[in-house]
Amino acid sequence: MSGPARHEPREQHLGTHLVTPRTGDTYVREADGFFQCLGRSNDMIKVGGVWVSPMEVEARLLEHESVGECAVVAHLDREGLEKPIVCVVREVAADLLGK
Repeated sequence: MSGPARHEPREQHLGTHLVTPRTGDTYVREADGFFQCLGRSNDMIKVGGVWVSPMEVEARLLEHESVGECAVVAHLDREGLEKPIVCVVREVAADLLGK
């Protein structure tokens, strides 16, 4: 007869970060104690030696009143290094539309 079943942990808490191994979702604990989803681990972009979440960059860009929509993706340069590329759609002000 075998011993008790051993299950892999569903979550791995790394200081202020939380990673779910099964899905690769990555979270960071905010100052208020809540976790913010940074996206999937394999979506992260390493920029200048620092891992950057495209979702976090998009969220910060969307805080600007002139940004309507945006997307951040990685692009490999000639040396094979990932560079973040940002695509932005301007917010169209309601008064320009006559509303």
